[in-house]
Amino acid sequence: MTGGMSVLFKISYCAPDAPVAFAARELRKYLKLIYPEAEIVVLRGDAARAEFDGALSLRIDESIGKEFPAVKNPALDDCISIDVSGGVGVISGVNARSVLIAAYRYLRELGCAWLFPGPGGEKLPKSASVRKSVRLCEAASYRHRGMCIEGAVSADHVLNVLDWLPKVGMNGWFSQFFTPFAFFDRWYSHIGNKTLNSEPLTLEEIAALSDELVTEIQKRALMYHSAGHGWTCEPFGIAGIDWEQRACEVPPESVKYLAQVNGVRGLSDGLPLNTHLCYSQSEVLERMTDAAAALCARKPEISYLHFWLADGQNNHCECDGCKDTLPADYYIKYLNLLDEKLTAMGLSTKVVFLIYVDLLWEPREETLKNPDRFVLMFAPITRTYASSYAETLSAGQSPELAPYRRNRLLMPRTVAENVARLKKWQARFSGDSFIFDYHFMWDHFRDISGMKISRVLFEDMRGLSALGLNGMVSCQLQRAFFPTGLGVSLMAAALWNAQADFETEVTRYFKSSFGRNWRGALSYLKTLGTLCDPAYLRHERPQADIKAAKDFEKAARLVKAFIVKADAEAKAEASSRTGAPAPWGVLRAHADYALLLLDALQHKARGGDRRVLYAKWRALASWAMRNETLLSDVFDVYYFMRTMKNIILRDEIALF
Repeated sequence: MTGGMSVLFKISYCAPDAPVAFAARELRKYLKLIYPEAEIVVLRGDAARAEFDGALSLRIDESIGKEFPAVKNPALDDCISIDVSGGVGVISGVNARSVLIAAYRYLRELGCAWLFPGPGGEKLPKSASVRKSVRLCEAASYRHRGMCIEGAVSADHVLNVLDWLPKVGMNGWFSQFFTPFAFFDRWYSHIGNKTLNSEPLTLEEIAALSDELVTEIQKRALMYHSAGHGWTCEPFGIAGIDWEQRACEVPPESVKYLAQVNGVRGLSDGLPLNTHLCYSQSEVLERMTDAAAALCARKPEISYLHFWLADGQNNHCECDGCKDTLPADYYIKYLNLLDEKLTAMGLSTKVVFLIYVDLLWEPREETLKNPDRFVLMFAPITRTYASSYAETLSAGQSPELAPYRRNRLLMPRTVAENVARLKKWQARFSGDSFIFDYHFMWDHFRDISGMKISRVLFEDMRGLSALGLNGMVSCQLQRAFFPTGLGVSLMAAALWNAQADFETEVTRYFKSSFGRNWRGALSYLKTLGTLCDPAYLRHERPQADIKAAKDFEKAARLVKAFIVKADAEAKAEASSRTGAPAPWGVLRAHADYALLLLDALQHKARGGDRRVLYAKWRALASWAMRNETLLSDVFDVYYFMRTMKNIILRDEIALF
């Protein structure tokens, strides 16, 4: 577009699906931002058919998926086709969600980038060729490409995430619990940040807020996952809304249903969510499955209902009725009954069952009678992130597995042990499955640069098919994009294309984020990552370590030198936009954070006085609290306070 000439874009769509109409509106919005002088009209229905010539047409076309083995079910698997030249052509997908993903992909080919959720992560080209041809036809490598709510969030934070997911090719979101109270309460009550005024919401207000967000999920046709923990308490009159230890009265009539551990029936460490039940009791079986079936009937918008047992480990019932049956056998029995009830009600809701802690030990007797109803979810929460699944598989490790010993289990720490436990389950269930992993829940705080954990996450996603898994729902903080959004963006890229190349994707991300001086930003973070070994912050190395101390000193000098360059870039970036910090602004803020953290780590690695170390921790925590509002979209202070305090103030080597 030259000389101020107006270019006419006609965007047409015929599909009645609301997400396709949303895709048309999004396409118009971004084309108008790229070409502000262009005239853009959106045509729908019969008008779209009549005006197809010269239009950019959005369509649902199941036929495009036929040549891709990954597209086994056009309603669940995503496939896109783009054939556009000069702003005219067809953008199609096998379902409404795929059409939206395809529209964003076309915009990405024009130069748009969505680097992390929120306005600061959006980069649009200053100019783009309206004549550019875009021709591609692709299917996602994996069916499940989602994110699970965690951390502390506001409604806007979640809306930003929901808006971002399809822009990078993701297709699902998981709202934990019957009502995701804990996550919103942490933000609105500002738990862990005394510098902000608490503005708590009631359970009812958060439930209403959550329902509004479901509308946003449906607008984008995202796969909606719901529930999870809570089935072992809510149906028995016990609230299950968070993991905080608190006084909780159990209705007297429900005490008999609680697991008996060490001869006592009661809450496990006072936590309802961590409390198992006496699964041998028929009343427990009926109540739990009735409640799950009722929720599916009440909320047909749920694509995947997560039906889990309690959280925690080594806390199963030891009574005479339970002690001789594996938890996994009881679990399968419950799942089969739930399937029977859903079938009788004519409901097709998929049910996700959880392979996690004690349930990593596979059943001996029971099998799922209707495998098509179920999706296996593998959650290796005790694994290390020092290595990827790909490294483990290439090493061909075959660890010896310990037998099941009720409430005396040592959870598998290595990747190899976790994979071996998964294989035991897969020998009994060959249906749909995905991994539920935690790379950006805690471990990203242990990698100052974010570069090493990003590589592990990328390789994990590339290797999921070798594990027999069909994707990932990432259990992670919704605001885990500090110092960059590289890791989560790489996750999205590898879930869409398991053949993606790491260096190519990193280069693409840094060019989009940091512009002309992207090489300087990348070199800085790579060097910072080399000097700051995540194994030290994981307590997988001795904490009194002179070599580590010297590396932390070198890292601090690197950061100080980089600040001079980052200042200029951040100022230039800020002058061209308003609102939340963009990539250079985030990286500049991270430099201040890194200096405070490195100061504490140097002192710790040299075996310094603990009182001084505590003061250094307080300085870092104070910085985080002061900057929470500024970095609201990318940095979760609630989980930072919980995780980093443990990293800095614990002295021993800790494997868990």
